[in-house]
Amino acid sequence: MRSRRYAVLVGAGALAVSLLPGPPAAAADTQTVTVTTDRPVYQAGEGSRVPVDVAVTTSDGRPLATATTVRYATGAGTATPGVDYAAASGVLTFPAGSPSGSIRRFTVTLHRDRSAETAEAVPLTLTSAGVTVAAQPTVVVDAHGLPYLDRRLPVEQRVADLLGRMTLPEKIGQMTQAERAAVADDPTAVARWQLGSVLSGGGSTPASNTPAAWVEMVNGFQAQALSTRLQIPMIYGIDAVHGHGNVYGATIFPHNVGLGATRDPALVERVGHATATEVRATGIPWDFAPCLCVSRDERWGRSYESFGEDPALVVRMETVIDGLQGRRPGQLDDGDRVLATAKHYAATATPTTTRPPPPPTRAGRGGSRSIRSTRASRSPTGPTSPGSTSPRTSRRWAPTTSAA
Repeated sequence: MRSRRYAVLVGAGALAVSLLPGPPAAAADTQTVTVTTDRPVYQAGEGSRVPVDVAVTTSDGRPLATATTVRYATGAGTATPGVDYAAASGVLTFPAGSPSGSIRRFTVTLHRDRSAETAEAVPLTLTSAGVTVAAQPTVVVDAHGLPYLDRRLPVEQRVADLLGRMTLPEKIGQMTQAERAAVADDPTAVARWQLGSVLSGGGSTPASNTPAAWVEMVNGFQAQALSTRLQIPMIYGIDAVHGHGNVYGATIFPHNVGLGATRDPALVERVGHATATEVRATGIPWDFAPCLCVSRDERWGRSYESFGEDPALVVRMETVIDGLQGRRPGQLDDGDRVLATAKHYAATATPTTTRPPPPPTRAGRGGSRSIRSTRASRSPTGPTSPGSTSPRTSRRWAPTTSAA
């Protein structure tokens, strides 16, 4: 009887032990650690001390199962150690049990040599055994003392100085506009290709389609542009023709053909201002709008982008430019204004001849050639030609050619 009772107790004990949770050390076998910095590019003027924050994160969100050490060092770039900056190296330690997201900091000291020069780079190297290092950041010593940077000088003099310093690849890069998808996976391509502009086509959005994600993306591209030796800022553009339609939750207005039907220039100006406010809130300063085509043939697939078939009506609807850019000089600096783009002058708008429209099989591109037509020239205010001032606002805007 005793032996039977003993066997029952042993069996119950074994069952209880088997139901206990496994040892916590098992979690360490699957935990991975990633090392990141708070930004990929650190811009600073000469004579500055640049703080670099290094963070460790864990794949499971739990504290570090084991200690992690990160070695840092300044590397060989276009800046000269001992002259432009103080060479530095060291070790950052994150003890076991440190929360995921813990941060340690080191500092890079920049010297002041007082000589005029273009921007110079100090690459930083981060290494850590057994963990993933997400990126290698760069400290950029800002260009300084050069005529093109001096706001007191005439614009013509500053432009001439800048162009005189540019290489052919830099000029080609500045004339190139890349689609967001071409640089999104590797933003350093903006610096490598020395791009002057990036745009979002229809439906081209960051993975998280929120205003904050847009701002972060645009700022990341801009940081790369400002890491180049001449530090020419990039300009980001987007088609917000009847509202900021690429962004989830933005206000969508009627197409231009509907706005033109209102015959209300003041309303159209308010629509332009509302659009500019939402575009600028996502970090974008350039809008590929308005469309000032004069459509005379509804078989053209984009006739809805026109305010109407009467050139005089299209001229009245130019108030949308005031809504986008503002009425006074300097308003483009405001946080609720964007650069407007009067479009499309090549390959769209009113036919330039009196020939009959093309047959239906070519309707997708037919009946819409160029706003500079004999019929448009009879408008009371005259035609608006590429690169000229607006006939009503007497201000300049950026013309663009057709995308279709």
